[in-house]
Amino acid sequence: MHVDLKHNKYLIVIISLLSILTTGCQTVNKLIDLNFYPYSFNQSEFSSLAQNKTVFVAPIQLIIQHEPSQELLGLAVDENIENYLVEHGYQILPVEQFTQSWNHNKQNIGGLYDQNTGKLSSKLVEQCIENTMLELKRRYQFAGVVIPYFSSQIVKLDSHSMQWGVWDGVKRNIAITGYGDYRWNLNRAISLNILIYSSSGQLVFRSKGGLDFDTKSVVQSDKLQQQNKTFEDYSPLHIREAVEIAFYPFFNSKIVEKTLPDSYLKMVQRKIRAYQHYPKSANNQLLEGEVSLRFHIRTDGTISTPVMTRSSDNEILNQAALDMVLSATPLPVPPSGYFSNGLDFEIPMQFRNDGQ
Repeated sequence: MHVDLKHNKYLIVIISLLSILTTGCQTVNKLIDLNFYPYSFNQSEFSSLAQNKTVFVAPIQLIIQHEPSQELLGLAVDENIENYLVEHGYQILPVEQFTQSWNHNKQNIGGLYDQNTGKLSSKLVEQCIENTMLELKRRYQFAGVVIPYFSSQIVKLDSHSMQWGVWDGVKRNIAITGYGDYRWNLNRAISLNILIYSSSGQLVFRSKGGLDFDTKSVVQSDKLQQQNKTFEDYSPLHIREAVEIAFYPFFNSKIVEKTLPDSYLKMVQRKIRAYQHYPKSANNQLLEGEVSLRFHIRTDGTISTPVMTRSSDNEILNQAALDMVLSATPLPVPPSGYFSNGLDFEIPMQFRNDGQ
């Protein structure tokens, strides 16, 4: 059972992960942010979706109408997403069927923007998604829906070089036209966000990947200007990288796997933390203790039988720790460039009473 630990009145389960790296050297990849990957992944829903592999893919301008300068970029991203899904064996259903149902349901709820604030309402977006899924399910056979959209943020350039910035999994240089060492310190950057829903309306996967700065610095007559990029200013490689990062680990990616092992270890940590729980049978006893488990993560994400390296001296807590690890499997696939033979992992788990 998954428990929100902030609201658990009996116990707080504190997990720290000790990693034992058995193979691989550590080198910095210059394109990828090493401390990223804040994805959410519903493994059970993914398993059923992956058996069918028939999906609708919404156009990227479905939820948010972007600036005219991003329209061609959006079309290029849409094409890359569809190609990427096809490469992984997915069948793409006609987009017209989805957009027709979406627009119909959006009109029925009065649009996606809050009438009081004038801002995009996440509640209305979710309601439109739910209604659209229900309507499509009555008419078509499909496994899920992929909904991409752009988001933007202000990124500060590296204070020393004033040439690059880091956000949402990427490190990008700022484009400059003209002569001089001038740069705007703060620049707008865009990221690709991916939502994947099953046909039952459950969120299967959510993540994002940085694409590029959408502004450039232009120097004319010793004056610095900041201008929006045109479509021709965007690199096809950067578009592809954004797609691969945004879909990882829904799909494995050689681009993402070039990152340092640290990023992989954080992904494993997030996956296991999703299964944090405290056994009901221990509530009345207010048990405390520490359990350490060690296991080997194979190259396909499966694990060897966990070995208990430290016992809590209580079978209930020992079993809870074991259940936590087993429920999280399979784990994300280890980056082959660093862990060609897999890796050993040790997890200390501390169960203590929070005094409430």
